[in-house]
Amino acid sequence: MDDWKHVQATAAPFIFAVIFILNVVSNRFFHMKKKVATNLEEVQAMQEIKHLLKEANSLSTPSTFAQATLLRRAAAAKEKELLEIRQKFSKDTCLSYNLQTMALSVLKVCIYLGFAWWFWGVPVAGISIDLLQPFGNALSWRLASNENRLVMIGIIPWLLLTTRVSAFVSHKLISK
Repeated sequence: MDDWKHVQATAAPFIFAVIFILNVVSNRFFHMKKKVATNLEEVQAMQEIKHLLKEANSLSTPSTFAQATLLRRAAAAKEKELLEIRQKFSKDTCLSYNLQTMALSVLKVCIYLGFAWWFWGVPVAGISIDLLQPFGNALSWRLASNENRLVMIGIIPWLLLTTRVSAFVSHKLISK
């Protein structure tokens, strides 16, 4: 019985830590995908397009109209080339990132279900009634309260709360 009380005392921080790590990894994959999405060829093509359009805009006199039109056509051709580069690159990398993201999502679902199964009907945390005045009954989910004015929080509300908080914190942490 004493061992179970020890598990209960460390359950809330342990669950939060696991959910936080999952959210950090998930956000890291998302940001890596955004960073890798621009490769060197793509950057060079975009720079050439900007340069051609800048030159074409600088040629605004009637005598240089034909030259400006040629530069705009060259920029349009470069834009088509850039689109082809992006499509080729997205086919190569998108599949691997989609597989990784899907595997991470399956892992998240398995961990959430495992936590729900492990802690079903067992209070994960106890928080003072005064702190949770309007929400105490909603978070307890029919778990018995102690006589020392604590609201016992169940696994489902704790998973919802930790998911939202860790997603917010990990987003702020990684977006820096």
